[in-house]
Amino acid sequence: MAAAKSLDTGMNDRSILLLILAVGALLRLPGLWQFDVWQDEIYSIYEARDLIHSPFGPGGMELRPLYFLAMHPLVEAWPRAIVLLRLPSLVFGLLGIAATWRLANRNLGRNAAIVAAGTLAILPLHINASQIIRYWSLIYLLGALYADALLRAMDSGRTRDHLMTLLWLLLGTLTHPTFAITAVGMTLAAHLVTDTGRMGWRWPGKMAWRLTWVPAMVLLLAFYAGLWLFFTTERLVGAAAGSPDLLIRALAFNLSPALVTAGVLGFLRLMQRRDATARRFALMTLLSTVVSVITLLVGGYLRFLPVSVLYVSAAFPLVLGTAGALVTWFESTPVGEQRAAVALLLVLTAALSPSTVSQLADGSRFDYREALGRIREQDPGGTVVLWPLVQATWSAPELHAIELRQTTDVALFDSLAASRDRFWVITSQRRKGFITDTDGRKHQWLARHCTDVLTTSKPRLDFEQYTTLLWECPSR
Repeated sequence: MAAAKSLDTGMNDRSILLLILAVGALLRLPGLWQFDVWQDEIYSIYEARDLIHSPFGPGGMELRPLYFLAMHPLVEAWPRAIVLLRLPSLVFGLLGIAATWRLANRNLGRNAAIVAAGTLAILPLHINASQIIRYWSLIYLLGALYADALLRAMDSGRTRDHLMTLLWLLLGTLTHPTFAITAVGMTLAAHLVTDTGRMGWRWPGKMAWRLTWVPAMVLLLAFYAGLWLFFTTERLVGAAAGSPDLLIRALAFNLSPALVTAGVLGFLRLMQRRDATARRFALMTLLSTVVSVITLLVGGYLRFLPVSVLYVSAAFPLVLGTAGALVTWFESTPVGEQRAAVALLLVLTAALSPSTVSQLADGSRFDYREALGRIREQDPGGTVVLWPLVQATWSAPELHAIELRQTTDVALFDSLAASRDRFWVITSQRRKGFITDTDGRKHQWLARHCTDVLTTSKPRLDFEQYTTLLWECPSR
């Protein structure tokens, strides 16, 4: 009760938000310099530097130009200044916390905002997104801004709100095309509730068509038509990567079962209420998530879309807000709702803490620095087989690097053993097994013929693992 009263009497909204932002910054800052450069970060540096001339594809910066165009001047001037290049993601991440607060506070109330923003501040998935040279913290931010603008436009009908809805939709889609998938789910859901709060289809008004939906369709269709005129289909699409069968489990793991449960209960609570905003918020959460997941699953199984939890990022602000809305079950008294907010935030913090601590200590990536450093020290100019190849290209370009793919046969190892006195192999292991070696044949060969000279990993509190092994071949 004391904690609840302190929230009510001792701190105003601005002070609470600043406190949450301070916690978020403290949890995100060390990772800017602590962790190795991740594979996708290296891709981002090359794509931002070379733009349409980047060798990386398919789906290069042509399909997602906004972030890379914004990063281009920084990368051209300081391509190796990793901390500096990670700073924009940190800024977007902190702005995402503030945008989550505003989205929840405006539509669900102050206590829901405390839970939503406070949970986001300690959410490992968002901490990681705020520490990498990639666009995911920006996608999250734009998802929160779009959802808020859409709700306000439907409520107020003001020109400014319709134009802001258009702006965030365009910026989000030009940052990553999967944003549009999530936005479609949000938009359809918002129009399934009438202005009286009843379930039923509500057509967009003339101003919405004129200022938002027609311009959005014309501009985006023109943009993608231009891409297909000037770039090949292979360059734009290519072969999809990812594991669609793991998507649902990965979502539950990254959000935590406790947050998912709070979100489901918050959804039920919002649907019980009779006002239009509450029901729209709930349905926007449901449909934006479901549409994104189903599209990724279908696209992944048909091999025309890559699959990742991060592709649902634009829906996460709504998920957090809906979880925070659970506290409105206790809105009969202000103190009761404040107590519920404190209790729920503590429960979610406890549920997330193993993953949060693990993220702070070990990150969410493999660390190849020590293994590559050992090879450079003992065998300058030697041969190394590893995945991904770009790690060696970035960190040890003097080495002769060969990519270890899923399709790589152990005959490659036999060939190298016959033609070289010595070569090296770096393998990566997660909890589900070794990367690029689902049948175990590669590691059987390495165990028979090579020596494991270095194993790099850190203890974790969650059910995850990032272990790097360095093999010297053949065994001496």
